[in-house]
Amino acid sequence: MVGQKPFALLKQALEKTNRIAIAKVSLRQKEHLCTLRPFDAEMIMATIYYPDEIRGYRDLDMPETEASVSEQELTSATMLIDQMTGEVEPELYQDEYRGALEKVIEAKLGAPDAVVAAPAPLQQKVGDLMEALWASIESAKSAGNGDALVTQDAGNEKETTARTSA
Repeated sequence: MVGQKPFALLKQALEKTNRIAIAKVSLRQKEHLCTLRPFDAEMIMATIYYPDEIRGYRDLDMPETEASVSEQELTSATMLIDQMTGEVEPELYQDEYRGALEKVIEAKLGAPDAVVAAPAPLQQKVGDLMEALWASIESAKSAGNGDALVTQDAGNEKETTARTSA
């Protein structure tokens, strides 16, 4: 197979030196920077930003001091994360934008099903952070950890992710 030896050489050299590679890739008529890192028998590619695409935090209108968080709020938030911890199931995630776009395209092509615009999401006011945390904890308890997930793993390589319902 063409390219098999250079692929294996790059992967093994990166593993041996405990490094990642930076490369360029063209996606959707745009050139991107990316990282290549060895993973099991394969390589993982992740796009990254060019320096001019990154805004420094000093450019943002951020509060001067960090918000004060009480110990009770932190304990409640930690409890919520602990209750929502579980294995990541990628098949539960769907590209909703793509699905809606496909429906619009089908409608324009004369598909028999009419397309109705999705209702705007409800704006919820959160008056009290503790109240919202406790409501989320109760919701997670009653959902039996199926509504949101955070991954934990003994190894340092696995990423932590969270899914929230809209």
